[in-house]
Amino acid sequence: MTSSRVQPIHEIPFDGKSVMYVMSRDQRIQDNHALLEAQSYALHHHVPLYVLFVLKEVNHRSREHYEFMLRGLEQVSTDLSKYAIPFILRIGDAETEIRKLCEEISCGALFFDFSPLTHSRELVSSIKAKNASSVYVVDTHNIIPVWHVSDKQEYAARTMRLKVHRQLEPFLKEPKRITKHPHAAQSVNSQSFKDAKDYLRNIPSCGIATTFFSGEKAALDHLNDFINDGLEMYASGRNNIAHDQQSNLSPYLHFGQLSSLRVALQVMNSVDALPLLYSEARMPSAGETPSRVDGMNALFEEMIVRKELSDNFCYYNNSYKSLEGAPDWAKRALKSHRDDPRDFTYSR
Repeated sequence: MTSSRVQPIHEIPFDGKSVMYVMSRDQRIQDNHALLEAQSYALHHHVPLYVLFVLKEVNHRSREHYEFMLRGLEQVSTDLSKYAIPFILRIGDAETEIRKLCEEISCGALFFDFSPLTHSRELVSSIKAKNASSVYVVDTHNIIPVWHVSDKQEYAARTMRLKVHRQLEPFLKEPKRITKHPHAAQSVNSQSFKDAKDYLRNIPSCGIATTFFSGEKAALDHLNDFINDGLEMYASGRNNIAHDQQSNLSPYLHFGQLSSLRVALQVMNSVDALPLLYSEARMPSAGETPSRVDGMNALFEEMIVRKELSDNFCYYNNSYKSLEGAPDWAKRALKSHRDDPRDFTYSR
């Protein structure tokens, strides 16, 4: 595998009867490089392709979180069937279910979508150690793969912006499209979405009501609405709490129902100008008159520089979940405040 989006974790000669893509962070069909890479690999070896999603409760997430996600996954399952790619839903421990399905379908290669978080990376490492299959991780969540944009932790948007500026243009390209898979898959046991909904009843509800529709189609519809009705005012209005000028793309980006790449491409197609990040590593500002160009540049700052900076932080900082991961100046400031709560001064 030679794509800069692909990170080979364990690569051996193919000796199997299928390829599996373990879907997690990127819950969509189109603009999904992990799915594309998995299909390309399966086509090369003339074997069927399976997509697995393992549903597991995470303590700090509410039932509403899962209900929104599950509605999107139902659309994924329906859409995958049009391409003759089975969607397998399992409930339980992710490693156990992945290994079981590997045995059932004689899987020769596994593809994971990338997450910088510890539990996801530990899962991939454990699968690598216990399975006699090739294992690949594909960054299809970030526009520039996290290991490509920088080889170290970036400490500020300023340094991240410079690296994004230098590398962005080659990655803002239209991806290939998934195709109907010609190699028939065997029948495999999958839990139904009714089973999944029954499982969700045991997860506590937080009582929040959402007006967002879930799924890849809803995400694209929302993106088009934002481009038509919200992009022009985004640069000047997004930080004004008196006005609703946010893009409201976050739910779709979070669940991977929409890719940052698709957002960027659609926005660029609608604006008769190149993004500032192509020419300068400068933080954008809003002009006196609202414009779609300013909206595009502000969105790219938030969605590419700053969002992808958070992945960089989690990927390169092993202590990202604790205060040990904070920079020294922040630790000194916290200690100073603890020692004397009246003292709010700190020095970098």
